[in-house]
Amino acid sequence: MRARLTWRSLFSVVLGLLLLSTTARCSCSRRYPELLDQLRNQADLLQNPESLLIPYIQYQGLEVPGPSEPCTEHPRDFPSEAALQRLSRRGFLWTLNATIDHVLPRLETMKKELFAPTDLEQLQATANNLLGLRSNLYCMTRLLQGSSEPAKPTQSGSEPSPPPPPPPPPPPPTRSQHVFQAKQENCRFLCGYHRFMRSARRVFSEWPHSLNPSPTHSPPEDLPKQIPGIRPSRRTKRPKLRGKLLL
Repeated sequence: MRARLTWRSLFSVVLGLLLLSTTARCSCSRRYPELLDQLRNQADLLQNPESLLIPYIQYQGLEVPGPSEPCTEHPRDFPSEAALQRLSRRGFLWTLNATIDHVLPRLETMKKELFAPTDLEQLQATANNLLGLRSNLYCMTRLLQGSSEPAKPTQSGSEPSPPPPPPPPPPPPTRSQHVFQAKQENCRFLCGYHRFMRSARRVFSEWPHSLNPSPTHSPPEDLPKQIPGIRPSRRTKRPKLRGKLLL
């Protein structure tokens, strides 16, 4: 138990330092590779279930023996990875930002009574890192506004519109509701949240390392092939005289 709490405290420190390094700049970075690396690292940290899902399962007593999971994601809560893959870069950033706005109020509601007191520091660190991620999304959106981004091909030939924002979070469960059902709903929400962040991390990993990737050029025309056994002459041919010299 002591080792688990120590590791989680270290994880919180890493998230806090990452947030401070992001917000201390006061202005958006103009370096696309650096900003992309920050987005990848933040999504990688947020997808870890040790930050939210596992502490919630342990505190609520939802652990089940065997390989089965205590809960599964509700498909309506978060966009699927296939839907994210079909978006342009700007459309993906817009969807990720809308999802963060969907998650933050839910975490604030859950923080009050659904997590152990020892997990509140980690929960607050996750919320702060989501705010840092949203700040970097804004900076990346500004960079992409001045870039020439090709639209992804679709069957209709036009770029698909971003999916609608997720539905607003449901109100916190009242005491008259079934306790186990409320625990399951929160567990499914956190399960979908971590899956969404894993999908976002994979999408970021497929982004090009350049802001404006160069288009593919056609290969140069083939030069005349040299005949085997014959070396090209280096002498310059003299022009032939068409007339005779008059003496």
